[in-house]
Amino acid sequence: MKNAILYLFIFSAFGSVLRAAGSWEEFFRSIIDQQTGSKVIESGKLYEGNVYSAQFKFLITDVDGNANNFKGPDIIELQILGTKLNFEGTKDGLVDWAEANGKAIYDAMFPSDVGGALTGGSDAQHTQEAFFPAVILRNMRTESTNNFIARMEFTFARVGENGDSVFSFLGVPSYNINFGENMQNAVGLIIPFRYAKQDDVSESELFSIGLNPYFRYNVFEKTSSILEEDRLTIDVGINPFMHTTFVNSVIFSGGIGYIRFGSGFFTAMEWNIADRVKIRSGIAYQVSKAYFPDDVVKGDMAFLVDVLNDLPVDHEISFGINFTVPLAENFNVSLDYFRTHSLSSRVESSNAFVSTVSIFFNYLLLDIVDVSLGYKTRFEVKDLTEHTLLFGGMVRF
Repeated sequence: MKNAILYLFIFSAFGSVLRAAGSWEEFFRSIIDQQTGSKVIESGKLYEGNVYSAQFKFLITDVDGNANNFKGPDIIELQILGTKLNFEGTKDGLVDWAEANGKAIYDAMFPSDVGGALTGGSDAQHTQEAFFPAVILRNMRTESTNNFIARMEFTFARVGENGDSVFSFLGVPSYNINFGENMQNAVGLIIPFRYAKQDDVSESELFSIGLNPYFRYNVFEKTSSILEEDRLTIDVGINPFMHTTFVNSVIFSGGIGYIRFGSGFFTAMEWNIADRVKIRSGIAYQVSKAYFPDDVVKGDMAFLVDVLNDLPVDHEISFGINFTVPLAENFNVSLDYFRTHSLSSRVESSNAFVSTVSIFFNYLLLDIVDVSLGYKTRFEVKDLTEHTLLFGGMVRF
C-alpha cells in the first residue's frame, strides 16, 4: 500500500514523461549531434562526445543493410574515456552489458548525482541549502503567532570542465506557527521548488519540489540582568522531508525522475547582543535516501533505476553562522556563512564540501512586513562558478 501511494504521487507529479528513459539508439544520436550537428548515423565513422561528466567514444558498423540505425545485428565498439568501461557487440549485448555495469556507467556520468550534474554539488546538499538558512539562520521567533516567509534566488552559473552556462531559480516559501507561553516554540512547513536549465547540447532541465515540515523546541533561554536586550536562546528541532526531482534532456528523451526522503536534526542558537544586533548559529545533521519505483522507467536506460535504488544512504552535516547589525532605523544588514559536508563515500572529495556566503539587506516596510535584497555565492565545489541574486520577504500576523 505504501509503495502504491508513492508510485501514485510521482505519476501525478510528472505524468507520462517518466514512462521511458530513451533508447541506446537515441542516446548515440544525441552524441553524434554534438559532433556533426546531425543525428544521422554513418557506418564505420568514429564519434566522440560528452554526456554530463562522461566522455563516450564509439563506432557503429552497419550489418542489417540500414546504415542509419542501430538495431539487430549491427555492431558497436564503445569506450567511456577515463574509465575501464568498453564494449563491442550488438544492441542486445549492449543492453546486457549496461545492466551488468550500471553503477560504473552512472558514476562516470554523475559523480555526485543526477541533479548535481546540472547545478554543482549534490542533490542532498541542495536539500540542506534550502532548509538551513531559512530556519536555523533566521529569526523565527516573533511576538506574532503566524509568520509567512518567502525567498527567491536567481542563479547564473558555469558548471563542468567545459564551463556550461546554467540558469536556476529557487523558491523557498515557508509558514510557521509560534506557540508556548513566550512564543518560544515553533512548528512550520517549507515547500522549496527549483528549476535549472543547462545551456549545452544536452539541453538539460531540472525540476524539483519538496515538502519539509519541521518542529523547533526551546531548551534554553536567559536574559542578562544588566541589559534587557542581551538574551541567549538555544533551540533543538527535527525536520523530516521528501523531495521529488525530474531531469529531462535530449540524452534521456523520456527523462529521469526520483524522490529523496529523509530527516534532519538540528540545534540553533541566537544571541541578541543589543537592539537589532544578533548572532545566530547552528549545526544540522541530515540523512536521506534516493528512491524510484522499479517499473516507472522503461526502455534501454531502465538499468539506471536499479542503480539509483541501490545507492547508499546519504549523510550531511552542516554548520553556519549569521551576523545581523542595524544600519539605520528599520534597516539591517545580515551576513551568512554555512558549510555542508557530504559524508557519502560515493561523492567525490572535490564535491564533498560546499560553502555558501551571502549578504542581504532587510528593510522593515510596515510593522508586520519586511523585505530583503541580497547576493549569494557557493564555492569549494569542483568546476563551479556562480552568482545568485536574493529576494525575500516576511509577513507576521
